[in-house]
This record gives sequence, C-alpha cells and structure tokens, in this order.
Amino acid sequence: MRYVILCGGERIDSGKIAPQISPSDYVLCADEGAVHARAMGIFPQMIIGDMDSIDPATLAWAKAGGVPTEVFPVEKGMTDSELCLSRVPEKEPIFLVMPLSGRFDHVISNIMIAARYALEGRSIVVTDGRTRIWPLAGPATLKLDVSDHKKILGTKDLILSLVPVFGPAEKIRATGLYYPLDGLTIDPGRSLGVSNRPDHGASSVEISFERGVLLVVVSPEGESNDL
Repeated sequence: MRYVILCGGERIDSGKIAPQISPSDYVLCADEGAVHARAMGIFPQMIIGDMDSIDPATLAWAKAGGVPTEVFPVEKGMTDSELCLSRVPEKEPIFLVMPLSGRFDHVISNIMIAARYALEGRSIVVTDGRTRIWPLAGPATLKLDVSDHKKILGTKDLILSLVPVFGPAEKIRATGLYYPLDGLTIDPGRSLGVSNRPDHGASSVEISFERGVLLVVVSPEGESNDL
C-alpha cells in the first residue's frame, strides 16, 4: 500500500495531484493538508497535527465524513509533516505532497527528512504537482518515462537536476540525457548536476549511481529563471 502525505500550504497544484492519487492509497493529512484533500474530494484516513492552520469549514467537512483527527500540542518536537511520516509502516512507499516554495524552513526540512528516509532504505517521492523529487540512496537506479512525466507535470519540456546531500554522490551514470554522465562524482555545494534535460528524441532517462544520497529533481522547463 502506498501512503500519501498531504501537507499544508498554498503552493500545491491540487489539479495535477488529484489524478495521481488512487482509491487504494492510504491518505494522511498534516493539519492544513486537509484543505487540499477537500479540494480534491478525497476523504483522508486521518488528519494529524496541532490544528493551528486548518480552517473550521474543512474541519466540519472532515467530521461529517467521519475522518478521525489526532491532535498534538503546538509546542512539540516534530512538524505536522514529520508526524504523518512517522505513521508510515517501514516497508511502505510514500508519496509526499508538499509546497516546494514559500516557507523555506519547512521546505528544506521536509526535503532533508525525505533524503534521510531514502538513506534508511525507504521509498519516497516528493512533489508539489509541478515538480517531482526522488531522494535515492546508492547503489540505486531510476528509470523515468519522458512522455509520462511531461503529462504528469503538464509541460512540453523537462529539466532534470541531480543534487547530492549528506556527502558526495559517486559514479553517476545516465542514459537519455542531453549532457552525458559516465562515472561522474558530484560533491554537495556544487551545481555540476543542475539543469540537464532529456536528449532529443529520448523516450526514457535512466540514472544510476553507486554511493551517496542523490535528489533527482524533474521540473517543467521555463518554470523559473536560471540563477
């Protein structure tokens, strides 16, 4: 069973997320994440958090739908998002829906938590509906269908970036990319793996590496300015 974690925040594209959630998914909402569940017409299995952000109308909707809540104090040792993640059984895959802009402290914290989960052997994908991030721990291989991801992200062209965390990602190889990779090592704090793209005519991209933790980030081209 896949666990879907819906976080709060305005910068989530519910229209793109809804088709990616199936009736077989187990949906947990982190506080205001229930607003997105309501917008998509999905009753979650539970709402978890300190309930300092969710609006009364959404709470009433959840109550009418029989959705249980687990309420925590505002002063606690975990964010609402991590509380939800902590409820996922160890071997189950996770689809973490969260804003990738806005409150930077929340964004970077959740991404680093996702990277730690990957390092611990967990399967996790992060998205806001417009960008997808795969945190992977080596040795690992990821194969992406180019056409499918253009449809999922609603774009004509894709940008693919590789960002190491916690240390170097070693012996990275890839097929189907415009800028070839063959045994590359990328250290944290370098932009060497940023702004690659599928090669012309490539139907798929396959990335593998031997050691380290790597964020594979797929975004729509033209979404933001180059820095």
